[in-house]
Amino acid sequence: MARLLVGPRDHGPHLFIVQLRFLVDGKPLPGIKLGDIGLKMAYNGVDNDFATFTHVRIPRSNMLTKYAMVAPDGTYTAVPNNIVLTHSTMLLGRDIIARVAVSQLAQATTVATRYSTVREQGYGPDGIELPIIHYKHQQSRLLTLVAKSYAMLFAAKHCSAVYKRAMKQREQGDLSVLPYVHCLTAGLKAWSTGEAADGVEDARKCCGGHGFLVISGLPDIVASSAGMATFKGENYVLWLQVGRYLLKCVDSVVQGKKLHHEMAYLADETAHLKHGRVAGSSAQQTGEEQGTDFLQRDVQLEVYRCRAYRLIQAVHGKVRGSKKTPEEAWNEHMLPIITASRAHVEYTVLRTFNTHLSNLKGSISAPLELLLEKLCSLFALSSITNSCTVDATSFIEDGYLSSLQMSSIRESVNGLLK
Repeated sequence: MARLLVGPRDHGPHLFIVQLRFLVDGKPLPGIKLGDIGLKMAYNGVDNDFATFTHVRIPRSNMLTKYAMVAPDGTYTAVPNNIVLTHSTMLLGRDIIARVAVSQLAQATTVATRYSTVREQGYGPDGIELPIIHYKHQQSRLLTLVAKSYAMLFAAKHCSAVYKRAMKQREQGDLSVLPYVHCLTAGLKAWSTGEAADGVEDARKCCGGHGFLVISGLPDIVASSAGMATFKGENYVLWLQVGRYLLKCVDSVVQGKKLHHEMAYLADETAHLKHGRVAGSSAQQTGEEQGTDFLQRDVQLEVYRCRAYRLIQAVHGKVRGSKKTPEEAWNEHMLPIITASRAHVEYTVLRTFNTHLSNLKGSISAPLELLLEKLCSLFALSSITNSCTVDATSFIEDGYLSSLQMSSIRESVNGLLK
């Protein structure tokens, strides 16, 4: 992929086929320098090379012309949204990476959980040595990783289904859903790979010294999961891409335009505002909830939804209301943009978890259904109370959840660790 320059006009990146080597001896063609980038943390069985070009000429016919072309007289023509169409394959790459992250976290969690059931340390009242899975701190670390693995799995399945539908629409000339798919794949790639990398490392730590041994398989998984957080876009850059889409969604709501149905919660909340309701005032409704009330899936979703809405609206007001240039305002408020993006993605993940549970109802056994519901609650509630959760304070900073409610949520989490 390279920039297409026609006279003084820069048409941006386009796709070209370039021959790199002589067919006879395999040596690089004149003006082309090739080399290996060197050893990596992982995936060293995969070649990753570099190529530099110095005054290399290729025929005009080497340009891929499905979406854009240059005539012999230099006239440039392109279908509408050709850049978007060209980049659509990148969305597939991010979708795949999110699925790979699920497998990596599940592998490491499985190894650590099995180890914890056979590794014994400390004695019980009867003098018998206990497996380390007996201890609450080990249960908390491992079971929350199990819950997160299922959350990631269902979110990845949802993402794949949305992407496939979008590609069918694209073939029919409908590109309207691609901006949302870009937001979804970018957000899930950033969230899944970040959580997987941290979770895999914690699973390794759960195994003590054995987790440090290569024979456990965990160091390899740790290194591989670190790569996933880098491939197809550094995660903080992707969070900003999500944020840009979210701010555009709020712009659309203000202008009275229709949003993608999975973003409708932004428009719905704005409708409440027009009737005098302020962000977070629904705490008057949820404020009385205590104890097992937080095990209700609709209550959990409301907490995540209101948090996402509040953060998105707040940063939208700061960026759009700034007196600085758009670039300066964007950079100044970059951190709250990322926080709002993460909140939106975590709300999406929890919503897809609930949707999949509803779809599975009746097709799985009652004990399995109950277990998945507990894992869903554990994922939702432990993410609120865990001090290691990124931006955990955003759940309580507006007073939506009181200190008493936080205590109730911690008790619920403790009860789910069985």
